[in-house]
Amino acid sequence: MNTIETFPEMYELIDIFESIPEILDKDLDWYYNESTFVLRRDNEILEVIIEPAINRLRLIWRDKKRIRMELDLEEVAGLVITKNNGEESIQVSFNDSLMKDLIVKTKPYISVVWGTLQDIKV
Repeated sequence: MNTIETFPEMYELIDIFESIPEILDKDLDWYYNESTFVLRRDNEILEVIIEPAINRLRLIWRDKKRIRMELDLEEVAGLVITKNNGEESIQVSFNDSLMKDLIVKTKPYISVVWGTLQDIKV
């Protein structure tokens, strides 16, 4: 199994998600652990569960009434944080070449852009 090649430092994740993560096992290094970040933006909540050593990322985006999106992603190759002109996002890349990068905007509001590559010839 590959490990996530590009991965932000913990302080960068705390900054982008504006929260201290809940750590599953206090005795393990965070890279080999499960860290849960919770970002609150107006009436919306983005919960991000990261397990770097096993290339796993789970996202739950909800408001007070319903879950808007829930993803359980494996084969994550990298996470890159971008900040530009008051906007912040995290870009998730995958080991699978058929998947486009997932863009999760965290500021000024929560949004998600994702898809698969088109015009694939097999």
